[in-house]
Amino acid sequence: MKRIVPLLLVLMLLCGCSVTEVPSTSESSIPTEAPTNEPIPTEMPTEAPFESELLEGGIRVHTDYSQYTLDTPMQPKYTRLSQEHISELQPRDDYGMLYPFVGNRICSDYSYKTYYGMVDASGCIVVDAVYDSINLVSRDYWDLYQHGDLDFPMWALGKTGLTEYGYATTTYALASLDGSFVSEHIYSQLTAYDEYVFAYIYHNDDAVQLHVYDMEGNLCLDSKDLPFCDRLDSYYDAITYGDGLFTVILEGPSGEREYYIADWEGNLLYGPFQQAECYHDGYALVGKSDDLYAFIDVNGNYFLDMEFSSAWAFRNGYADAKDAASGQCMLLSAEEKIVFSVDADGCYWDGKFFSVTINEDGSWKERFYNKNGEFLYEGTQEEYYSIFGSEEQAYVNVDDKIINLQTGEEYTLEGMSAYYVYSYDTYYPFEEVSYFQVNCYDEEESEYTLFDRSFRKVISTNGYIDITQDAFTKERYITIVNGNVEIYSIDAQPIATFQFPNYRFVNNRVLCYNDMYSCYYDLEGNLLFCYPYSGMGDD
Repeated sequence: MKRIVPLLLVLMLLCGCSVTEVPSTSESSIPTEAPTNEPIPTEMPTEAPFESELLEGGIRVHTDYSQYTLDTPMQPKYTRLSQEHISELQPRDDYGMLYPFVGNRICSDYSYKTYYGMVDASGCIVVDAVYDSINLVSRDYWDLYQHGDLDFPMWALGKTGLTEYGYATTTYALASLDGSFVSEHIYSQLTAYDEYVFAYIYHNDDAVQLHVYDMEGNLCLDSKDLPFCDRLDSYYDAITYGDGLFTVILEGPSGEREYYIADWEGNLLYGPFQQAECYHDGYALVGKSDDLYAFIDVNGNYFLDMEFSSAWAFRNGYADAKDAASGQCMLLSAEEKIVFSVDADGCYWDGKFFSVTINEDGSWKERFYNKNGEFLYEGTQEEYYSIFGSEEQAYVNVDDKIINLQTGEEYTLEGMSAYYVYSYDTYYPFEEVSYFQVNCYDEEESEYTLFDRSFRKVISTNGYIDITQDAFTKERYITIVNGNVEIYSIDAQPIATFQFPNYRFVNNRVLCYNDMYSCYYDLEGNLLFCYPYSGMGDD
């Protein structure tokens, strides 16, 4: 681990408002009266629409279904802000909450190209489908552990085009959720740190410019105004942020990279270092040389005046490191203490479990501990095993059985001779998720089963099961995609079934779409918005 490399989310993730084209991750709120029977079927009109329809607001929408062969076409249900094509989101303070919708899907090379526009809460189109993506801004990976949110509450509006050299590239505009603020469409990357969005511009001369915005869309920093802007490295995250301070990468006298800690005025407080991460849990991980690392607090003091031969940044209040002096692997606490140390070849803290690897007579072993240094399990390279669960309750899947590591109780999943156990804690490392998914494989088909923490079977299906989250309301739902999408509350009560294979939760609404329609429903199954694509609804 000679170089400090940020981990990437699998999911990512999973943006909380990420598109679910089977599969997905998202969430929403539960109706006050939970259904007790079958999921509610969604509204699907059976009468074909008139040749044209005058909708609320006086906007005439043409509905030519000559190219559509389904027996029961859905009627359009929307109005428009303007009869003219709206090519960009224009900032206004009277939109209210904006919602992305799918405005076209083009099939090419065995995949779909999806284009997005935006509507207001009443279903009025405020910008046509001109964007290749509309998502919430993603947080920096380590930032997730401090805030517990996958996404930041501002829109990233993406468009993909070709560079002068013929390469595809995506640029973004930054917008507030209500469209009252919209930036220029010039950014190559948007990443959230703490309560700010870092908007990076890549110039043709390999230079990087950074704009920092707060949650109201105010420009708080332009890297061109920093005293070291002419030395700023072209690396994409040459400026990162945490705990009120920046970590910057500058070009040294001989062209080498130098890492510094700086304040908002551009004063270089600490450094130069050979490596440096931004601050997490009060400490920044810095490389003092090729072989020595240390943790430094915001006042420039070193963690216990110790040096390490390898280390990873703090997350969830803990960090793993190997002491350079003793060679011991350690779990460190942000409270400036050593929680646990052991003789081992390597170690890793994943936010929940502390593991060490040991080589004994050419055979590798991996030992797992909780954050208090209590032993949980030892696995060997000769067996297949996986550890999962939460900090409070850990399990291991080994030899076709599941063991509760706190109680020693063993579970054998009857009739399931080949299966894979998936824990949703993987995607939500900062909070408890109450279910495990077990994928069972046989010669004919796969079965997906959801179990609770006591391994009581909750849902079993041939479709794809997920626990998804509405990034706005923070509510979670169990979803099953098997041609249709079935939505259940987090306690497995049926809510609704939608006759679409793709879905996305947005602020207590469900955006559903296929290759013909884009529709918004509420969580009682009522149709709020329906947009047929080009060739079926020509507006």
